[in-house]
Amino acid sequence: MQVWEHWTMGTIVEIMDSSMTSHSPGDQMLKCMHIGLLCVQEDPADRPMMSVVTVMLSSSTVSLQAPSRPAFCIQKSGMNYSGMHTDPYPGVSHSTSRSPMSPNEVSITELEPR
Repeated sequence: MQVWEHWTMGTIVEIMDSSMTSHSPGDQMLKCMHIGLLCVQEDPADRPMMSVVTVMLSSSTVSLQAPSRPAFCIQKSGMNYSGMHTDPYPGVSHSTSRSPMSPNEVSITELEPR
């Protein structure tokens, strides 16, 4: 299951790594997951600025808002919950020809001294 699904079901503690709970209190790990979910919310306007994230991480008294659904949710390794293989990218043709992954063009500038 995904972090978001565990969060909404109230079972987020089930995905915590037990080896980490001996090094860090569970409430700090929950706080980090909560902040992580705030940072990937679907609406970018709802995501906190990094300066706010720093305050959230360093303060023990700041109250965190409830996160909304993440911008993307990917099923683990293309398997649905019934165990049947699913296409993680439905509607996308899977041809063997090489095509750009993004329509955005990137220019790379290499600086050289005179």
